[in-house]
Amino acid sequence: MADAVKEIAKELDLDIKVAYIDGDDLAPRMQELQAEGEIFSNMDTAVDLADSKSTLLTANAYLGAWGIKEALDQGADIVICPRVTDAAQEVNLFADEIVPVTATKLQTVESDNVITTSSTPATFDVALLLIQRFFGDRAAEYASHYFTIRDKDAPLPEFLQPSSHDALVDAARDKMRMNYAQDLTLQELAALFNVTPRTLSRRFVGATGISPIQYLIKQRLNIARNLLQSTDLQIQQIAEQSGFGSATVFCRNFKKEFKQSPRQYRATLSREK
Repeated sequence: MADAVKEIAKELDLDIKVAYIDGDDLAPRMQELQAEGEIFSNMDTAVDLADSKSTLLTANAYLGAWGIKEALDQGADIVICPRVTDAAQEVNLFADEIVPVTATKLQTVESDNVITTSSTPATFDVALLLIQRFFGDRAAEYASHYFTIRDKDAPLPEFLQPSSHDALVDAARDKMRMNYAQDLTLQELAALFNVTPRTLSRRFVGATGISPIQYLIKQRLNIARNLLQSTDLQIQQIAEQSGFGSATVFCRNFKKEFKQSPRQYRATLSREK
């Protein structure tokens, strides 16, 4: 799979480093492990493997987070790995900079440039999220039709937004979502698409009901709210990661949108557990 990802990246002219993790295949070591005292009892019947008449087809172990950490430490942008334990998303991938992750019912946790998941469907959501970040909503929506992991009638992930039916507005939205941490101005955004700020604002408001900068702020607030839900990062750190720059600006906008401060919101989450 890692080789296939590298080929795709090459075709798309993306300069990325791809790593893969192995070592989960225990089949060649089963006799050795049994000789050392491992009994491998069936979780449903409690019958030991040695006493059963079953034929061993495969044997794989759940891995932890440390292989992923090592790959990231060596500069990997994408890490292909076998199954890892659900707890791996609560083990900091940078052992020397511990960022505790709050135990929640979320299946995907994102902090800075690290995204972890705890289920197979969530892994597909992350794949779509990465496609969206690099290529926009339309590419991610198109790719989603080829993912058969979810039920036929299941809704798409909430981060995918339907087309506005205005190519300029769709492109502007994609640009802001993929660069929410940058200090974008209306003038800079309009210049990227060779239109005047007035034209961009008029068409954006007509398609979405809000201005481009209001949309950018909402995207940043959604990122910040997810970080409040899934990490124990400090308010200033969340402000920086979500593109606000300062905690003061972040807190003012958060309270205006959600009618409570970031700390109050986090406290509400704690009471709901």
